[in-house]
Amino acid sequence: MLRLLIHEAGLHRVDTFRFLLGRQDAMDADLQRMNPVIMGEDAGCFTFRYTDVLRATFDGNRCLDAGAENPRLIFGIALLEGEEASLRLSADGALHRHSFGARHETGLV
Repeated sequence: MLRLLIHEAGLHRVDTFRFLLGRQDAMDADLQRMNPVIMGEDAGCFTFRYTDVLRATFDGNRCLDAGAENPRLIFGIALLEGEEASLRLSADGALHRHSFGARHETGLV
């Protein structure tokens, strides 16, 4: 695919951002092909603008290893930062919450 990262993996992240944050006002993308053997891009960064202050960023690279036991099952990691806490989804699927001011994260799943 000529748009490998966008069509293969990035599209699902765009859908997730839209589900969580609504439709974006604007989007910028910086895409590149790191692996010369494939036709499409395999790395890139998307920035979504929703309001004057709200942003979401997807930074993807299909050539990196996120450290999961089975690298074929990695769908990425996520960090969501809010006003009172942040949520982090790790490569193994574990979900963690860090309340601002707390010393440690709390495992949720």
